[in-house]
Amino acid sequence: EVLDEYYLYDIDEDLLSDYILKGYMYGIGDNYAEYFTKEEFDALMSDTNAEMVGIGISVASDGNDGILIISVFPNSPAQKAGVMPGDVVTHIMADGEMTAVSSLGFTVASNHMRGEAGTKCEFIVARGEDLSESVEFSIERGKITEYTVTHRVHTLDKKIGVIAISSFDKETPNQ
Repeated sequence: EVLDEYYLYDIDEDLLSDYILKGYMYGIGDNYAEYFTKEEFDALMSDTNAEMVGIGISVASDGNDGILIISVFPNSPAQKAGVMPGDVVTHIMADGEMTAVSSLGFTVASNHMRGEAGTKCEFIVARGEDLSESVEFSIERGKITEYTVTHRVHTLDKKIGVIAISSFDKETPNQ
């Protein structure tokens, strides 16, 4: 009530509610619980659609304020540009400025990697055993088909086939 009465600026009640709920979920201490806005939820659902727009990478937090590239999809813009699994995104173009992932946070930074087909995704990765090599990328986003099923013949016993499913989405059964 005091804030409503004395605050100098207008308060966006919807934005305030979203952050209250995000804080609530963060505050319970469960690393797997998260609140999503409608836009964030729609983006999450498009990720499980098998066809998406992007550069063709799967990512996770590296635990040290970076974005770890877990895999690079075959025939994707990222693969063609030379992005490699194990690269750690340290900086990303956000609002016209190359910004450290650590100052944006994982979710915001990874959302900046998304965008419309035909637009550029610009970022810097750390690479190598000690992550001392720095590589800059400017990759045009395009339509990507995520391959969630991979296969190979076992290296020690050629009679054994290995099938790996990395995640489930709409195309997993067909793949």
